[in-house]
Amino acid sequence: MRRCFLLQYFRLKSFMLIALWITLAFNSYADGGMYPVNQLDSAKLKSAGLKISVKDIYNPNGVSLMQAIVSLGGCTGSFVSPDGLILTNHHCVFSAVAALSTTQNNILQNGFSAVDRESEIPLKGMSVKIMINYEDVSTKVLKDVEKISDPIKRKDLIEANIQMVLREEKNKNPDMMVELSEMMTGKSYIIIRYQFFKDVRLVYVPPKAIGEFGGETDNWMWPRHSGDFSFIRVYTAPNGSPSAYSGDNIPLKPSKYIQINTNGVKENDFIFILGYPGRTFRNRPSAFVNYSEKVQMPFIADYFEYRINEMLKLSAQNEEKKLKYESQIKALANTSKNYRGKLKSMAAIKLYQQKQAEELQIIKLLSQSPEKAREFELLLSKFDSLYAVYATVGKKNLWYSQFFNVSPNFEIARLLVSYYKASTDPQVNKSDLEKIYGITRAKINELIDNQNLETDSLFVRRLLEMAIQEPNLFSWVHQYFGQENTAVKLTMFIKNAYHSYFSNKVLILGLLDKPASIRKSKNLFIQLVFSMIDDMARTSEDFRLLNSTIDALLPQYVELKMLATGNEFIPDANSTFRMTYGYIRGYYPQDAVYCFPFTTLDGVIEKMALGGEYEFYQPLVTAIDNTRVVSNAEKQSDSFTVNFLYNADTTGGNSGSPVLNAYGELVGLNFDRTFEATINDFAWNESYSRSIGVDIRYIIFVLDKVSHADYVLRNIKN
Repeated sequence: MRRCFLLQYFRLKSFMLIALWITLAFNSYADGGMYPVNQLDSAKLKSAGLKISVKDIYNPNGVSLMQAIVSLGGCTGSFVSPDGLILTNHHCVFSAVAALSTTQNNILQNGFSAVDRESEIPLKGMSVKIMINYEDVSTKVLKDVEKISDPIKRKDLIEANIQMVLREEKNKNPDMMVELSEMMTGKSYIIIRYQFFKDVRLVYVPPKAIGEFGGETDNWMWPRHSGDFSFIRVYTAPNGSPSAYSGDNIPLKPSKYIQINTNGVKENDFIFILGYPGRTFRNRPSAFVNYSEKVQMPFIADYFEYRINEMLKLSAQNEEKKLKYESQIKALANTSKNYRGKLKSMAAIKLYQQKQAEELQIIKLLSQSPEKAREFELLLSKFDSLYAVYATVGKKNLWYSQFFNVSPNFEIARLLVSYYKASTDPQVNKSDLEKIYGITRAKINELIDNQNLETDSLFVRRLLEMAIQEPNLFSWVHQYFGQENTAVKLTMFIKNAYHSYFSNKVLILGLLDKPASIRKSKNLFIQLVFSMIDDMARTSEDFRLLNSTIDALLPQYVELKMLATGNEFIPDANSTFRMTYGYIRGYYPQDAVYCFPFTTLDGVIEKMALGGEYEFYQPLVTAIDNTRVVSNAEKQSDSFTVNFLYNADTTGGNSGSPVLNAYGELVGLNFDRTFEATINDFAWNESYSRSIGVDIRYIIFVLDKVSHADYVLRNIKN
């Protein structure tokens, strides 16, 4: 069943929604927001539709829903049983499950359902954080900072103060994980205390045909019919303390878990979401938006798409390579498509121009205080000048970070060259050099064991081609490759360099013991790094200075905006615990098109007929057909909700967040946003910001009728 319809009647309305963006940005500001839980407005939430107390969500002196929400290293999860069972997304465990999979036992493809505790599978590398409490430490972090005007020294002092606070905290609470988060650049800081658990086990993951139904075709899109969910369990030592994996460990007993409600939701129902949203940039100036749109996102999207295409070619006819590259492809595709969505939406609504118009409106609102208005104008002028330089320095910094990130060989060479530089620097004393030696040796050991020449050479070649095309940016290009026949020289370089790659661990580590030999080395990786190392260092310093200068100006920028509008300050998302709320609601993605907020089982069958990434999966088809027979016999609706839309304010990191009804009961699982809502990181708006959740009833349906996962179902009902 199609859930988006062409509606000529709404043509004018669609245009008006976009044209009124500025008005909505000011008037509906408070409707969007990823609220720190200490900023929850009880009266406002009650008026919006919340039926429980704010203290039921966050209670610093007692148990609340906060204790039922966990951080999963870039995702969110929630306890749904008294025995440590966590519900999260399929894509949140994708990499860990891929690591378990082989061509003989492809769990990623076929799914997995434990039948008892003993059959649950340890997930190597997965961890769970449960927040205990947090505390404002701004005074400690900003001690003596106001006395310093130099942006670099100011930034250095803040960093030093942060490290001091963290050391003090670790000494006081050695059994906890502590993190210090910046809530407002140069203004507000909190320390967060967590319990950290490393024994995490897989309980259930659906077959890929359900968990990733639609694949990258449907990623960031609506309508959607995905069963993007999984179940994991946290284990502790017998005394309840965090522990590494052990056969003696027992399931965690959470202080709070969430009740499931299978009554379903309807349009305009109030919902709220708790979780750990990753990163937003709403408190940044228009100049930052322009840089992101013109430089940062196009660079990353283009390069990631190149890498994806190369890995798809390499793995097209090879199942082992397909398993090997699948997690990388998925992660890169998620980012590149997200950026394409942002770029499309930014252009469509002219976000940069809208942000500029918003800033002009701020000046008008401040006009009753001419000094403040002039202060804001000067700030904007400074930001424009800084980001004009940032466009060049930022692009170079992106290039260098990608270059050494994708190539273990060049990263090994960089570490060796950096060690040589340190060994010849008279300001580096013997003790510091010994520390650098130890760190460098450990990193090289790890990198040697994780080389992949097949992709390394391809990814490096593409970046070097980009650098050769911009010799004005990368001065070492002409020095190393000359000005003529550069394509031929690059081909020879790649061929010769990867013929003598870093494979002999003893030989490589031996270079560290004789630093002078690093400078004399004929290794092509080392030689090229020596050519670029000084430019890279200058770029890094320039980038640091720019960021430090911008960071020092941001508090003033935000304060003047708040003064002008009278709005409360909502910190940008930064992976700290947040609450957002909204309503089940459809939307108009483009002229004359309306999307309903629900998809159904019928749509799953319709999409399967299309083939491709809409994989036909017979057990699911059979279960749907059987449900239709039963429903018809009972004269009930034969197609319940699979996925639904809502206008809550989410971003990356909210993957796996529970979607809760007005009573704090779990009705769905957040897993994505619509293509238009990828722009949420810069601006939330009622007209286009929609997130997507799996209906809990579809999760139960798959567990019960498709996978016959009785063990999991019994756990949920406990």
